[in-house]
Amino acid sequence: MPRTTAGGRPTSARDTLALLLGFTVALRRSEEASLTIGPSGAGASYRGRPTGAARPIQDRPIRRGGAAVLGIPFGTTSLTCVPCARPRWLRPLAAPKQSDAMTWVLNTPADPAYWAHVCSESSLALDPVVPLLRRLDKFGRIDHARAISGSECHAQTPPGRGRLPLTTLRLALPARGMVTQARRNGAPTRAVRRQARHSSDAMVDVYDRDWNPLNGSAVLDLGL
Repeated sequence: MPRTTAGGRPTSARDTLALLLGFTVALRRSEEASLTIGPSGAGASYRGRPTGAARPIQDRPIRRGGAAVLGIPFGTTSLTCVPCARPRWLRPLAAPKQSDAMTWVLNTPADPAYWAHVCSESSLALDPVVPLLRRLDKFGRIDHARAISGSECHAQTPPGRGRLPLTTLRLALPARGMVTQARRNGAPTRAVRRQARHSSDAMVDVYDRDWNPLNGSAVLDLGL
């Protein structure tokens, strides 16, 4: 559903948040679907220059026996700023009536180039234990009683979907995309492990799409 349609804009707001969160925090689809309002918005904002700054969140104890504090980066532009994507989705989510939600959505410029940063906005008064990502129908109406499932999260946020304004991000699975891009940019394996919550360097290799298990192997020098 194109973002230029009324029904497509709430879907775009949700899917953009899901894609950016999944990419920067290296979330699996099931983990992303289980996020609640509270964990995704917890923590203080480290201000300064948007690029390179990060907002810590308290991660759910999904992979290990305890919660991890993870960083959500601010973006150079509002389009790639993860803390901006959250209020864009929470505004229609917090609207008392569907008509109020659609009024806000329609007042948002359709062209992402005209979006302004909204990451400094105060948090909305929402129940912290309710699901963050909700189901929507084809008209953009939010189902407040049902969270999106892991399989639906995968179906709604694949790379290259027309309704997502993130056409410059060529991502595969968000968790793999984060590991691959971080390594391409020179991040050390330990730093990748910390953000992706991997238990070993070998697991980081598995998630890295550029990793070749034969690199450095003696089998390449046997001269057969």
